[in-house]
Amino acid sequence: MKIYKDWKNEVKEENLTGIYEEICERVGLDATLEIIDLLQGSMVYFPTLRKSVRHKVHEEIKKEFDGYNFVELAKKYGYTDRRIRQICEGDVKKKRNKPMENQMSLFDYV
Repeated sequence: MKIYKDWKNEVKEENLTGIYEEICERVGLDATLEIIDLLQGSMVYFPTLRKSVRHKVHEEIKKEFDGYNFVELAKKYGYTDRRIRQICEGDVKKKRNKPMENQMSLFDYV
């Protein structure tokens, strides 16, 4: 848009209102004008950061899961214990059937 490009250089921080004013306060005028160029007229949805990194959080939960600590992990990560059970459902039997540290096997005596 040639007209927009011509007057874009005349825009000052104090001319911006609403969300553009808030963006400008955080990232500066030049970055705000670039964002406007990129997104103007669009409906944009930004998912929560938690949703974006969900797979990483689930990996951490599975690392810390010991077979029994559903409630502790739920409190730590802000999930319900039911959700922790869903995330760890494939690991429950493996973790619970794993020998404890320094635990001897029945076959150690043979």
